[in-house]
Amino acid sequence: MVERPNLGNAFGHLDIETREVEKYFPGPTHLCQEPIFVPRSEGKAEGDGWLMGLVNNYATMSSELHIVDTRNFTKAQAVVYLPVRLRAGLHGNWVPAQDLALLSQIHRATSSHYSTKVLLSF
Repeated sequence: MVERPNLGNAFGHLDIETREVEKYFPGPTHLCQEPIFVPRSEGKAEGDGWLMGLVNNYATMSSELHIVDTRNFTKAQAVVYLPVRLRAGLHGNWVPAQDLALLSQIHRATSSHYSTKVLLSF
């Protein structure tokens, strides 16, 4: 029997114009969770940046943060091994620093009851 990678369990990068799809597959014992996109910097082309995603490694029963450069989508540029195992279903967002500063100014100006702190649920 030929072993096939679980291609449904990967991160994908689709170029709308060329219809080309690139995949990052971390391995057959890994479960990819919802990734976030981090732009390289202002003024760069759309889709130029990094994809960050939580990946559960079921061989070690641990969680990892995989960072993939959209310019080289076939391998992780970095893998951060987390000291805890996170459950499947974690969601995240990337908020640029200038947006956080604006949110902080609005918060101070309105004396809102909303918190600017991030809460995680385990």
